[in-house]
Amino acid sequence: MGKIIVLGSVNVDLNLNLINFPNKGETTFSNNFFTSIGGKGYNQAYYCSLFEKEVLFSCAIGNDEFADLILKDFDTNKNIKYIIQKNNNVSGSAIILNHENDNRIIVNKGSNWDWKAENFKADLIEEGDVILFQLETPQEESVKLIKKVRKNKEVTIFLNPSPSLSFDLTILENLDFIILNESETESITKKNPKIAILECVDYLLRKGVKNIIITLGAEGCFFANDKVLKKYEAKKIKVKNTVGAGDSFLGSFISKYHLTKNVDEAIRFAINIASKVCESENIRLTKKELEII
Repeated sequence: MGKIIVLGSVNVDLNLNLINFPNKGETTFSNNFFTSIGGKGYNQAYYCSLFEKEVLFSCAIGNDEFADLILKDFDTNKNIKYIIQKNNNVSGSAIILNHENDNRIIVNKGSNWDWKAENFKADLIEEGDVILFQLETPQEESVKLIKKVRKNKEVTIFLNPSPSLSFDLTILENLDFIILNESETESITKKNPKIAILECVDYLLRKGVKNIIITLGAEGCFFANDKVLKKYEAKKIKVKNTVGAGDSFLGSFISKYHLTKNVDEAIRFAINIASKVCESENIRLTKKELEII
């Protein structure tokens, strides 16, 4: 069995728990502040790595104090093999605003936008049979690598189209799986999946995607392909944090699917993991905290 390759972003996250989200021109207070290392790419690679012997994570970092924080955090995750592209830009960062189980995230792309497909060596490609990417690095660079890989070997390609701004629809024909939330679905299909799920699925299938997972937070998720449309219910929990829900779902689903090739089992597993993350104030939980042996 090959390895999971994650192409993606890494950021220093500045987290604030707000008393309220400010209106235009308004100043508000935070009752807590902390820094953490995140980015969709890194968070998803982390949750893949909990259930794999080794995950390859390709990212770009800058030449600044944030890069030092990122590298220090990388040293704590031994199941991830890092393929780091360094540049003279500032490292990626994000401001994460939390209030009553809702969040707003502002990302400074920084060095993430300097990631280049040409710097990903061919011998590393040979190690993988799954590729996961998001859109916090240049999508045209990810597509270059994916098209190159498709010509040379069998791989399963996953996309989390986040953020979905300026989305290139030609990417869709290259995908085996797309995993997206309600707002991303609506941005791409121009339909609300809560009231027009069939139209959303039909649109994505016609664009060439083979398998679709649409997550709807507390309302669960849908899985669809050209043979099935199935709804999965979310667990009833007391939510403390929603920031890590999507990334933990993605990473744990892909890892379980990689091991079992069973979509139903993988979705149920991912719902369980994401639920435990939402019950915690932390974005990245350990195996012990997830109660997994």
